[in-house]
Amino acid sequence: MPSEITAAVCGVLALFCLIVSVMQFMEKGPLMNNAWIWATRKEREAMDKKLHYRQSGVVFAFLSVTFFCIALECVLLTGWLFPAAGGLSVAVIIYAFASSARDLGSGKY
Repeated sequence: MPSEITAAVCGVLALFCLIVSVMQFMEKGPLMNNAWIWATRKEREAMDKKLHYRQSGVVFAFLSVTFFCIALECVLLTGWLFPAAGGLSVAVIIYAFASSARDLGSGKY
């Protein structure tokens, strides 16, 4: 029973992250990016919102796939989907840091 609940919760989280990702790629809704959230009003005016929307869209897409892998593992019990989800989690962290460092270094902030 607990694995079914975990699968349902992860499925809902995967769907939520997918919706947020699509909205970010369409540049609709609130911008969910730390650089944007913590910036002052003056800094926000100079920022390239398109860049931040794309970065947030990619991160939420990664998270959606990660939660979907966890949900599938809870249902199918394959044994290899949890490590895949862990690898995706590491990949999203590396992407977030690398893209932020790249954009910061190029002066796009």
